[in-house]
Formats: sequence, structure tokens, C-alpha cells
Amino acid sequence: MKTVVLLFTAVTACFAQLTSDQKRADMRMLVDVFAKNYAPYEWKKAAVKFDALKIGPWLDKAAATKTDLEFYDVCIDYVASLFDAHDYLRLPSTFNASVGFTLDIYDGKVLIDSIDELRLPPDQFPAKVGDELVSFDGKSAADWLKDNAKYAFGGNTSSNRRDAAGLITSRSQVILPFAHKIGDEAEVVFKNEAGETKTAKVLWRKRGTPVELLAWPFTVSNSAAQTRAAQELVDYREILKAKQNLMVDTEGRAMVRGIAAKEPIFALPEGFTATVGTGRFDTVYGGVITFGEKKIGFLRIAQFAGASGTRLFRDALAAMKETTDALVIDVTRNPGGSACQVEDMAAELMTADWKVQGAEQITSWRQILAYQSAIESARLFGDEESAKFLEFDLENYQRAYKEGKGKTGPVPFCKIDETRKPLERAYPKPVLVLIDEFSTSAAEHFAALLQDNGRAKLFGKRTTGAGGAVRTTSTGIYSEAQVSFTWTLTNRTRTIKTDDYPEAPYLENIGARPDIEFEMNTRDNLLQKGKLYTDAFLKAAKELIP
Repeated sequence: MKTVVLLFTAVTACFAQLTSDQKRADMRMLVDVFAKNYAPYEWKKAAVKFDALKIGPWLDKAAATKTDLEFYDVCIDYVASLFDAHDYLRLPSTFNASVGFTLDIYDGKVLIDSIDELRLPPDQFPAKVGDELVSFDGKSAADWLKDNAKYAFGGNTSSNRRDAAGLITSRSQVILPFAHKIGDEAEVVFKNEAGETKTAKVLWRKRGTPVELLAWPFTVSNSAAQTRAAQELVDYREILKAKQNLMVDTEGRAMVRGIAAKEPIFALPEGFTATVGTGRFDTVYGGVITFGEKKIGFLRIAQFAGASGTRLFRDALAAMKETTDALVIDVTRNPGGSACQVEDMAAELMTADWKVQGAEQITSWRQILAYQSAIESARLFGDEESAKFLEFDLENYQRAYKEGKGKTGPVPFCKIDETRKPLERAYPKPVLVLIDEFSTSAAEHFAALLQDNGRAKLFGKRTTGAGGAVRTTSTGIYSEAQVSFTWTLTNRTRTIKTDDYPEAPYLENIGARPDIEFEMNTRDNLLQKGKLYTDAFLKAAKELIP
């Protein structure tokens, strides 16, 4: 036993803080990932005024940090400056902590919107859903929102603030380097409905192992050969899947209640019975709602993942074609998924010729070689359709490469044809799509596709603004972190003019904007379980009926 203890002590003694050279090498590697692979680089310079390749100050900041956690924080700050919902740095940690209640922003205030009464019984925690957070552990709610901003969901200011609110009571070291720097309990000051300010104590529930320091006493070579680009894909199925991957990663993030949940965050009218999505793992849910003298179909798409979702959607529309007067499709709090599933579902709604969206794709010589191998592989497997599509993609890569461009023009996601014919079985009635600040990536793609083709009206709030496919790679030989990056840039079929960004055909940052704006996140709506919101979208759907 004594020998084991001594051995363990000897091993742990080898760990130390990263050296300045190691930090510079890993910071350089992080920047190189974006230099080689980041599709929205030029857009970010124009839209958020950040040049990801001006790295001198970042290298100096990284080298000057005194601890590994401070170094991680600088890396996070760099990635957060891109204000990209898909892109974030992940630490090699399993530590997380929570206190048993969640927060979100309603009417511009940070309110409690759920309480786990098994952990926080009412006789021990007197706060209620709808009460306002005044301070947490001595820091005001406003200061928490400011300090958490760089760790929170990006894309647009509203979704960023809401996610920052969630991070007050839900901490994961995957994204928060100092998440474990907490006591056993926290002091909560809140204001109740009567305007009374009260104080309560809550216990942190901690799990997992935090990271403090990682570096073995290795030296960094003078050649700085530690940097490398993200690994290129070779398998043809993986290549096709990668460009279709419009799913935001939620690992470590607080997010908001109901992300990717099958059932909506709001209550449906009394008497509603679900006839679609009754299976435990279904991603489509809904039924028919009687609203006045009209029948309105309701279908929630929780995420664009899993072939069964397309089948459920198609079968539900076949039944609703004769039994409803209009259709409401809910993609609120949908984190995305497959661009091809988006197109397959949209096809079930299109009643005239329609255009698909495309994506600008980062190109490289290795990617060209990978595509050539993938085409041969697809043909060996007898998949001629995929081989032809890959050849089409490769032509665009080669053209961009020969012209000295860093990325292609917009290329369709799934098939060569940019214009599609309507299906005879398509649902022919009016369509209203529900969106919010957490309708993300593929969910935004779906909403914009229907809006641009004049097939649906959008209801709610602007979407996240996550417009591209995402990949993840390791970054940092010494710090062992990972980073997600956006390697394509989705193009709509028209340019969008807004007050807050340059005119562009992008979903990135701009998001999909509602035709009918309505705020779901109000205190009254929270306390009434979404009734005001439900009544409003049903009224809007009814008004679309001729």
C-alpha cells in the first residue's frame, strides 16, 4: 500500500502549470483551426467587427496568464469574440453543479422559471416560479449577465443574455473554467410578486472531476510544429453527413428549458389530445386543435434528427390534409439537425416549384483529395447517386481552389438540383411556423426555406443566427481542449436587410425574422403556462385561412 501511495504522489508531482511557450503554441493552434477552416471569417469582420487572424495580442494575453484556468479563459474569450452560436471551446472536465432551480429572462428581468421541489421543498425555499432574482452569491443579476456573456450561447444578443441567465444556477466546467470555484451553498436574494425582498440559502449539487492543471514538463520545439488543421474526412458517408450537420452542440451549456423536448414549453388548449408522436423517442409531436369553428393542425418538430421524424411528419400531414383548415409547425427551442431532413420535411409542404438553400464551403487541397477518394468509395458501394453529388461538390471545390478562393459559392446541401418540383401529396393549406431565439441551425434553415419560398408565415421572435455546418476538433497539444467551428456558411435564396447587420443572404447572426412578432417570454405568459402565446398563434393561424 505504501508503494502505491508513493507512486501516485510521484505521478501527480509531474503535473504543473502550462509554460508560456506551451500557451503560445496552443493559442496558435486554436487560431490556425479558424484560419484554415472558418467559413464566416469575412462576414464576422463586417458584422461583429472581429478579425480572427489578428492574433498578436491574443498570443501575448495567453502567454501572460498565470494559471491554466486563466489560459483557458483567454481561449474562450477569443472564440466568443466571433459571436457564433456553433463555436465554443470545451475543457477536458466532467465537473458540473446546480442548485435546483432555473432562470430565464421575462419582460427584461431575470426570473425563476422552474423549481425542483424534491431538492428545494417550499418550506425550505420560499421562492416561487415568476419571482425575480435580485442577486446570487452577492452579485446582482445584471452583473451575472454581463460576466457570463462570453460563456453563453452566441448568435444574437437576446439568446446570449438568456443563456447567460441560465449559467447563474447551472455550472459546467466544460465551458466555465472556474465553475468549481464555489462553496457548498449559495445565497439567493429574490423579489416576490408582492414586491417583498427575501433571502434563502441553497445547496450546490456537485458532480464529476474538475480540471486545474494539465501540463507535463515537456518543452516546445523551436519549429512550433504543434499546430495543425482540423482532420479532413475521407469516408463518403461522413463527408455527406458533415456538410448536412446543422446541429448546435449543447454539451456543458445551460441553454433554456425545453431544448429539443418532444412536447412544447407552452400548454396546448384544454381538450387537446396528441395523436402524433406518442412514442417515447419520437421527435415529432402533435394533433388537431379546435379553435372556434376552425380545425388547426399542430406539429412540433423537436429536432431534425432521425429518419422516423420525417415519416411521422409525412403521415401526420396526410391525415391532416382533409381534417384541418391550417397548420402550425413549432420549431421553438429546436437545436437543429440534418439539412437533408429539413428539405425532406419542407417538400411535404411545398405546393409550387421551390428553391433550396445552399452553403459556401471552405476548401483545401486535402479536402479535394478526400472527395476524390470518397467518390471512388461511393461507387464501390454501388451508391451512384451519392457519387454524382460528390462529383458536383468536387467541381465547385476545384473551381474555387483554381481561382484562389478560400471557399466555394453556395452549393446545395443534398441534391444537385437547386429548384424542386412540388409533390402531389403536399399539404395544401396555410402554414404558420413558430420560432424563437433558440430555434437554431437546421430549425432556422427550415423556417427561412418556407419563408423565402412564400409557403409559410413566421410567428414569434427572431431565431438564433447559427447559419452553417459545424465540426469539432482538438486544439491544444498541451491544454487538451476541443473547439467547434463553422466550416460552411448557409445562403438564403435572397438577401436580407436589417438594422443591426450588413445586408446579406446569410442566416449567421441575422437569423430568420418573424412576419408576425410576438414575445413568449413574459411573466404573465410564464404564470399562465403559455396560454397567452398559444391563443395568439392560433388566432394568427386562423387569420391565414381564406
